[in-house]
Amino acid sequence: MTFLSCCIASRERKLQPLATRRSVYLTVPMPDASCAPPVSQATAEPHHSSVIGAVLSTVAFTFVIYLIIGLSLAVLPGFVHARLGFGAMLAGLSISMQYVATLISRTRAGYMADTRGPKRTVLTGLTMAGASGLLLLLGALAVPLPVVSLGLILIARLALGCAESCVSTGAIAWGMGQVGHQHTARVISWNGVAPTAPSPLARRSAC
Repeated sequence: MTFLSCCIASRERKLQPLATRRSVYLTVPMPDASCAPPVSQATAEPHHSSVIGAVLSTVAFTFVIYLIIGLSLAVLPGFVHARLGFGAMLAGLSISMQYVATLISRTRAGYMADTRGPKRTVLTGLTMAGASGLLLLLGALAVPLPVVSLGLILIARLALGCAESCVSTGAIAWGMGQVGHQHTARVISWNGVAPTAPSPLARRSAC
């Protein structure tokens, strides 16, 4: 029995360092998530003022394009009817051509914003709006040739309708890309307000 007790005691002494190491490994403290430095709200998402600034920087393009549309709406019917001598139907056609062009080109503008980028889409729309203004100017200078003047006005209205599609669609996509999907509703709502703001200005300038 004494020999057996000595063997057991010797084996326990040999196994004791291994058990100690295991206990050390098992008791190593794991990092506590609560001790991690807190992430500030400013780094988690953009600051409120920067979000508003980014949204307004794209909404400005929507405001400009609808201001251009409002200015032409205030003077074109009277110009076609009184100065060129055409009837009320052609005067109304000179206005409605823009909306026909917008209806046809809206899906194409969305495709352009997805494939070529919203910024390029907006710039394309502004270029077309400039071309529309130039055509309207030529139409105003061609008053001695009423048919030519009306044709230039109709082409200008078609170009302005396509410009509206490009600018309004591209501005919304551009704003979403700048502030992120969490502010999508804000971008859409501000772009919805922008078309109504130029109307009083257009009426005032026409008067």
